[in-house]
Amino acid sequence: MSPEPHNILVRTPNWVGDAVMSTPCLRALRNLYPSAKITLLARSYVCEIYNHAPWFDEIISYEREGKHSGPGGFLRLTGILRRRQFDLAVLLPNSFGSALMARLAGIPHRIGYQRDGRGWLLTDSLQPIRSRGRVIPRNMVDYYLELCHHLGARNCSRHVELFVSDKGESTADKILGNADRSRPLIGLNPGGAFGSSKCWMPERFAKVADLLFERYNAQPILFSAPSEKQIADRVVSSATHPILRVGNIDLDALKSLMRRCTLLVTNDTGARHIAVAFDKPVVVIMGSTSSLYTDANLEKTMIVRKRVDCGPCQQKICKQDHRCMTSITVEDVVSAVDRLIGQQLS
Repeated sequence: MSPEPHNILVRTPNWVGDAVMSTPCLRALRNLYPSAKITLLARSYVCEIYNHAPWFDEIISYEREGKHSGPGGFLRLTGILRRRQFDLAVLLPNSFGSALMARLAGIPHRIGYQRDGRGWLLTDSLQPIRSRGRVIPRNMVDYYLELCHHLGARNCSRHVELFVSDKGESTADKILGNADRSRPLIGLNPGGAFGSSKCWMPERFAKVADLLFERYNAQPILFSAPSEKQIADRVVSSATHPILRVGNIDLDALKSLMRRCTLLVTNDTGARHIAVAFDKPVVVIMGSTSSLYTDANLEKTMIVRKRVDCGPCQQKICKQDHRCMTSITVEDVVSAVDRLIGQQLS
């Protein structure tokens, strides 16, 4: 692309896990355009994922359920972007709306994938890999990096990376309180914003916590969103040994706590990618979702799944008997922990 851009807008992904997997792309853009001003446009609930990263200059919070809701809010935000006079938009989501906003904002160069009928809104339109007309799943790290390759980036690191804040560290200190720091801190993440089809049974998470307490003298710490209160209640009430429960915290604090964990046991959710970004071992209990979207940076990740004839279905709610999750036993998960970090904890 010529001339070299000086004022770049990056529309970031909408899901926490995808946001983490976009960090190699942001790093590559900064390396490619070291003198450019780079601004992120991010949904309000993922902004803190990017806090303190050195690859951008500013974040604009996209409050789609708040002040930017509806056609009027969309146009107000578009007007703000137009006044910023960006010369390049890098669109990581596949949505028609992200491309329309960049076009209406008058950004002359707009790069993204030709998805959702938006090819005519882009100046640089990349075709995803297809087979018989259907898009072939690809891990999101490489999917986003391909846009940087198109712009001229080479030899890009695929390593995901996050940063913590003083505020997040202080909150983590308060939550951990007088906990024995010599004990392994084992994170449990039994929820999932995508839908119930991703979720393993809470009672089995509780049993895993008990076994890891007995086997390794571990301190289980339970992460849950406010909307997952019932799931967290079931884990805690089903466990024999005490679990440190963490409820409504922001992403800054979650990052700091995840950085201190010895290991994370989780469903296939954004939390797994946060742990990977801090180089933590992760056991991922996976059922309805395809691993092809996330098969990057797996050096310390163990995937636990069972082959079923109906999966991976990518459905938010199981329409059958949830066999992809019910067939995964407590022993399967604890065995994965043993194989992954057993010697480290002994």
